[in-house]
Amino acid sequence: MVDDVKDRIADAAVRLLLDNKSQKLTVTGIVGESGVSRQTFYYHFRDIPDLLMYQLSRSVRDFSREVRDFSNREETLRHFFRIVIGTRSYFNRAMLTSYRDEIELLIERHLGDMVMESVRKERLYPGLSHQELELVIRYHANAILGIIRGWDDEDTRNLDETVHTIFRLISGEISPHN
Repeated sequence: MVDDVKDRIADAAVRLLLDNKSQKLTVTGIVGESGVSRQTFYYHFRDIPDLLMYQLSRSVRDFSREVRDFSNREETLRHFFRIVIGTRSYFNRAMLTSYRDEIELLIERHLGDMVMESVRKERLYPGLSHQELELVIRYHANAILGIIRGWDDEDTRNLDETVHTIFRLISGEISPHN
């Protein structure tokens, strides 16, 4: 029951991000859309960034379930970009809110988790120290975030080639320094 209410609140926030013409996502708007009281909102979430973190975690959990049986990490990356393309308007709308910095940090963190999972499963970068590996993961996560920010119709048309190149960069098969 508690998760149902949390999900209802999170779903309301997503609807507002997609449909609301104003640039401000507010607790008042969210409770009005979800039909819960402010007290209920604050019972489940500290603030709007906490709600956005919950929604992003929920999306990552759903994504992880979807890709569990994928045969390789490149296929997982391709699926990730298909989801990004499908939710680009949500992403762009979220970036217009006053929570842009928090959202970008959350996305960077989850992209880093996805890259780290690929690195572990593919046994990439075996000779790096923990600190070096953390920097490599942040580097790749921010590179992917930059690609998402600049994504256009041409990238969508060349999705398979784009994903293959990104995967080759992450796996070290090609280097941007050659």
